[in-house]
Amino acid sequence: MTVIAAATDGTRVCMGADSQYTNGGAKFIAARTKLRRMGKILYASDGQLGLESLIEGSDWEPPQAAESLFRWACRYFAPVLRERAVRAGITESRDGFVQVCGVVMLALRSELVKVDPLGGVLPVHGFWAIGSGGAEARGAMHRASGDVTTADMVVRAGLDAACALDDGCSRPFGIEWTNP
Repeated sequence: MTVIAAATDGTRVCMGADSQYTNGGAKFIAARTKLRRMGKILYASDGQLGLESLIEGSDWEPPQAAESLFRWACRYFAPVLRERAVRAGITESRDGFVQVCGVVMLALRSELVKVDPLGGVLPVHGFWAIGSGGAEARGAMHRASGDVTTADMVVRAGLDAACALDDGCSRPFGIEWTNP
C-alpha cells in the first residue's frame, strides 16, 4: 500500500511518498524512499513492486531537448512500459476487463504526468496523488492548496491526511523536488 503525492508551483514539482511496503499481510518500513530518478526525471509508482522493477535500472531514452514530458511519455515511455508490463504479467485480463496493477507519476521541471502500464498518459495540473491513500491525499491537498502557498506544504498535507486515514501508508515521508 502506498501514497504518492505531487504538486507543482509553476516552475518545479514537489513529490512525496510514504515509506511503508506491504507483502501479503506483513507491513514494513523501508530504509529508502519510494521516489526514484531516471536521469532528470523524478518518478514513483504505486501497485506491485514489479512495476517499479520494470523502470529502475533500465536504459531509458531521455526526452529530447525541447520535448515536453507529456510528449515523451506518449511517444516513448508508455509504449515501452506497456510492453514490459504485459511480458511480466503485471497487467492481466479477467472476464474481458483489463486490470491495471499500478500507476507511475513522472515529473520533469514543472511538468507532472500520470502513466498506467497499459499506455494511458494523463497530464496533471496543480496536484495529484495515487495509491491506497490517494483519495484522502487529494482531498487534503485540495483544501490545503487554498490555504498555503508552497507546493511542499500541499504535498505534506496530502501525505499527512492519507497516513492518518489509511493504515496502508505510514511515515516517515520522502520528499524531493525536480530541477527547474
